Amino acid sequence: MKHRQREETEISENEAIVTILYDYMVNNNACLKGLLGEYSSTKLLMSDYTKNNAEIPEMSITLKSSEGLNTREHKGVYHLK
Repeated sequence: MKHRQREETEISENEAIVTILYDYMVNNNACLKGLLGEYSSTKLLMSDYTKNNAEIPEMSITLKSSEGLNTREHKGVYHLK
C-alpha cells in the first residue's frame, strides 16, 4: 500500500514538471510546435532531466489525436538544444 502511494506522488510531481517542459518546447521549438498542432490532446513524459532543471537533455513524447473513433499516436524522443 505504501509503495502505491509513493508512485502516485511521483506521478503528480512529474506532471507538474511536464507542464513546464511543454511550455518550454512549444515556445522554443517551431518544428515541434507544428507537430503538436496536429493533435487534439497531448501527453508528455520526461525520460531524463537534471535535478535543478538547468538543462533538459531529452524527453519522451506521446501524442494522441482522437477524431471520431480513430486514434492516432506518435511516440518519439526529442533532444532539446
